[in-house]
Amino acid sequence: MNDSNTELNELRAFVFGTQSALIATIGALIRTHPNPEALNSMLDSYLQREQTYLENKPLPEHVLESFHQMWTRVDLQIRHTLKERQQQPQAQG
Repeated sequence: MNDSNTELNELRAFVFGTQSALIATIGALIRTHPNPEALNSMLDSYLQREQTYLENKPLPEHVLESFHQMWTRVDLQIRHTLKERQQQPQAQG
């Protein structure tokens, strides 16, 4: 029993580390994207597409919950970037 708990804890740590690295990478890509509004629109489309895909698969309910939790983190990155860009003074040409 102790070995299975250890394996489960190692798997949780691996998943958490992987998710954190993925969010950091996505955050960097979002923040440097030349058109975050277009990116936001595309991300919304992909969210809907992937959610429909997951809902039509015979998966445990917690898979969809995990998807939404992860997507919330991505959405926070895009919202922060959009807000930051709106607050920047416009370059005068």
